[in-house]
This record gives sequence, C-alpha cells and structure tokens, in this order.
Amino acid sequence: MKKIFLLSILFLLGCSHTREDAVKFNNTVVADQKQIIESINKLIKTFEDTNFSKTETQYKEHVKLLEEMRSKYQSMKPFDDEDILRKTFLEYIDTNLTCAKKEYAQLVDILKKYDEKTYWKYKSKWDSIAHIVMDKEQRINDKFLEAQKKFAEKYEITLVSK
Repeated sequence: MKKIFLLSILFLLGCSHTREDAVKFNNTVVADQKQIIESINKLIKTFEDTNFSKTETQYKEHVKLLEEMRSKYQSMKPFDDEDILRKTFLEYIDTNLTCAKKEYAQLVDILKKYDEKTYWKYKSKWDSIAHIVMDKEQRINDKFLEAQKKFAEKYEITLVSK
C-alpha cells in the first residue's frame, strides 16, 4: 500500500506544472496572439492600398495562419486540469477565424467592387461590418485577458504588458 501511495505522489508531482512551465506556456500563447494581431493589422493596412491583389494575398495568409493556429492548439494536450488559457485561446482563434471568413471576407468583397463612384453606396455597409468586427474582437480580447489573469494568478505569474 505504501508503494502505491508513494508512486501516486511521484506521478502527481511529475505531472504537475511548475511556475516556469506556466510562464513558458503563457509566453507561447502571447507570441501566437501577437502573430494574429500583426496579421490582422497587415490585412487592414492593405485596405488602403490600390493594389487589390495585396489584399487578397494577405487575406488568404491571415486565414491560413488562423487555421494553423487552431490546429496547433486543438492538438495540444491540456496544460492543467482547468486548461483555461488554452481553451480560451482556442476560442480567441475561432472568433478571429469566424470574423475572417465572414466579416473580413465581406470587406474584401466590397473592395473588389469599390471605386470612387460607388463610395457612398458601400460606405454604410463597410462601417456596419467594421463595427461588428471591432465588437467581436473587443469581447474576445476581454475574455482572453480574464483567462490569462486567472492562469497567472494560479501559477503566481506577474503579467507585464509591453
């Protein structure tokens, strides 16, 4: 019986994550989040460009990045019993992927049709879609930040914004 108890404790200690593990995992998630944000910013920047092929290329690259990130985090083992950071980051990715395939796709479609004569025809639709995107992104960003705070609290990590 003592051997089983001792082996159980050793197994649990071997499976539990250290603070350093948590810091590394958090940093990995933050680095991936940064890639997503940079990709969104690149896409938005192409909206100002008159060369529509850049927009199409960046849009496809953005969707590809999100799909790769989704696959990466879906196949990843849970970090701990709560798995709050990974699960919430997956939701963050999914929300951004949905926005990309729906709202950003609509914006790209508007750009295909756009010329100076049709500006007012599409302006209100553009503004409406942009508002929807900003709202969705703000809500998922807030949710992710809350999950990150809980994760940091659990592992006694101090979050630093750069």
